[in-house]
Amino acid sequence: MEKRKNLIVLLVAGGIVAGLLGAAYPILRYFSLMEVVVDSGPDASRSVFTVWRRTQPPVRHGEFRSYWPQSPLLYSRGQYSDGQLDGVWTYWDEDGRVAKQCRYAPLRTPPPSMTLPPPLETKREPPWWEGAADQVLPDGIYTRRRSQDDAIDRQTRWVGGKLAEVRTAPPWFGE
Repeated sequence: MEKRKNLIVLLVAGGIVAGLLGAAYPILRYFSLMEVVVDSGPDASRSVFTVWRRTQPPVRHGEFRSYWPQSPLLYSRGQYSDGQLDGVWTYWDEDGRVAKQCRYAPLRTPPPSMTLPPPLETKREPPWWEGAADQVLPDGIYTRRRSQDDAIDRQTRWVGGKLAEVRTAPPWFGE
């Protein structure tokens, strides 16, 4: 009787595991079709996004983030749906404050490559959609340099999670 009970438990547990793996297969297959791309611009700006691998050229799909040059601060964040802007996109200024938000919906006929569609709606002041907020950096001094000669272009000092000071000309912090 004990062996039969163990066999039943083993069969039930095996069925549950097989069921979970079967349910997970489409999800795993979906993500295997995606690829994360990190793109760096000539000004040291960065973009991070996902693309469908199944298309040539690859089509952006999923979350998109771009950063200010030589900065940990976001420039923009939003979603792509099969190559088109979709939903709420948030844009920040160089100091990490929300500058604006735009709401997009995929178009039936996509615009030509590298052309942004007009947003359905734009907000330039709070309250922001989806709880967007100003960015916060750890306390410290952040320096941006010009790419052509590596000279300091801008410095910011953050204290207590707030932007305390911005310098765009000498004297630089630490001089």
